[in-house]
Amino acid sequence: NTQKLKLLHYFVSPTRLSVHNIPIKCSDKQLREIFERVVAGPSSATNKWSPIRECRIMRDLTRVNSEGVAKSKGYGFVEFKSHDMALKALRATNNNPDLFQSSPKTRLIVQFSIEDMRALKKKRERFEKANAKKFNTNNTAKPKSKRKFVTKK
Repeated sequence: NTQKLKLLHYFVSPTRLSVHNIPIKCSDKQLREIFERVVAGPSSATNKWSPIRECRIMRDLTRVNSEGVAKSKGYGFVEFKSHDMALKALRATNNNPDLFQSSPKTRLIVQFSIEDMRALKKKRERFEKANAKKFNTNNTAKPKSKRKFVTKK
């Protein structure tokens, strides 16, 4: 990581956390609930507002179980809406043995993610292209036919 940070196009993300040592049976939804509970408190289940922008566990798409779910690689990413929330979540979840009741020995390793500016630029371009395509297909009327009809006399 220190070698990556010496290069100019890598930087430490202020809002995105990298989470390692995730149990294999943990789902994206369960991980999101854990981080929401830590940041927003126990009332987060009734509150519709979420401090999390994205929560994703990385999966091996070549190894799919009978239910069609790919096997977890054991790490993931959680992106928050602000740096303060990300920092609060990092402090509360890193090396905490009380997060998973099913496996008490499991402790998450949480750190701020190292991002590549080039990859983020490509991701933003794909997002903008998809939005432009979606916008054009929904709001454009069908063009009128340019063919003129000739009436026979």
